[in-house]
Amino acid sequence: MNPNNYKLRRKAPFTPQLCPLEPGYAGRTSQTIIKPQLLLSESLDFPAPAEGTDEATFLRQLADVIDYWMQHRMEQLMSLCYTLDVNEDAVAQAFHPNAAEPANVGLARLLYARQVQRLHTKQTIKAKPLDDENAW
Repeated sequence: MNPNNYKLRRKAPFTPQLCPLEPGYAGRTSQTIIKPQLLLSESLDFPAPAEGTDEATFLRQLADVIDYWMQHRMEQLMSLCYTLDVNEDAVAQAFHPNAAEPANVGLARLLYARQVQRLHTKQTIKAKPLDDENAW
């Protein structure tokens, strides 16, 4: 792919609502922060992080696991990105040769930010229970 063509097709940059790497965010270890870590460790088949693990340490571990997946399980990794509904343009930017950081680090940030966003949505938006069991 020609990088010049990529720049013409690229849409607005992806910015997650909750970015785990903003100043003041790193280092938090509350239960809402641990939960995305647990979900990602289960999805990617690596050991759950220790109780006091901060985001920076977890993201380094996640980047290493993603590097392995990129080398040995790329199709499954892309399937996971699709399943978690990670922004396709953001994934393309992470894999771009001129990206600011290695692809595994960029993808680790995207997956983590998406899990945080999903959990935030689940905590703030509650679906009404269905009265009729056949109403789905």
